Amino acid sequence: MKTALIEYKPTIKAALLELTKDIYNNESFVADKDIRSLENLAKICEFKDLIAWFKRYWRKIEDISLVNNLAAEVKNRPNIEQENNKKIREFKDERDLTDEGPDLRMSRVNYLEEEKANLSSHLDILNNHIQSMRDRDLESWVIDSFKDLNNYGKIAGKVRSLGISIVHFRGKHNSKRIVITDDMIDAAKQVSFNKLIKLEVIGNRAKALCPFHNEKTPSFIVYDDTNRGHCHGCGRNVDTIQFIIETKSLEFNQAVLALLDY
Repeated sequence: MKTALIEYKPTIKAALLELTKDIYNNESFVADKDIRSLENLAKICEFKDLIAWFKRYWRKIEDISLVNNLAAEVKNRPNIEQENNKKIREFKDERDLTDEGPDLRMSRVNYLEEEKANLSSHLDILNNHIQSMRDRDLESWVIDSFKDLNNYGKIAGKVRSLGISIVHFRGKHNSKRIVITDDMIDAAKQVSFNKLIKLEVIGNRAKALCPFHNEKTPSFIVYDDTNRGHCHGCGRNVDTIQFIIETKSLEFNQAVLALLDY
């Protein structure tokens, strides 16, 4: 058979090049079994460049399949971040952040350490998956997709912020001396206002009774694009950090640390 194909090799190669070009440029659908047949033909004719193309093709298909499986897994798995935020909010409903009582502080430390241990364990599992992907020389976009689908950055950031909060509540460092980075400040400013104050949606706006002056009609409006609250009654305009500082009577560092726990 191989001998009989010699005189047709130029025609076969031209046809295969046209087909692979169409598959690559136009993403034309070709059944796997047909792709396998074309690949076998390229091997019989010893078209090395086309054999290499088919190897890249199957690798791409494998990567896409992996990402799709990850997406399905994430969709069907309970959202870990939401569950953790829910637990933290429930905890904060029971204990005042400004309470300096030693028993409550240690109770909070124990809770935060448990949360940090759980998230750290989950982060270790993700890191093992990522290392396995790197060992298999998967392309960076596959690894980045895996991280995005599993909220890797947020979980890693949460573990770091929990560590800082634990140190703070243990009293090992004065809150004034804790180094608050720009990233921590930005993260604190991104915390949604609906976690800090009860909002009601009226029309296309989220409103609440202003916490800075007495009123019966909501005039404190939260703007999604800037994540700032503005009262059209008393004129106060605040971000989440300033909101916590004034409503919880906290210092700047304490307010940032408190917001990082939301």
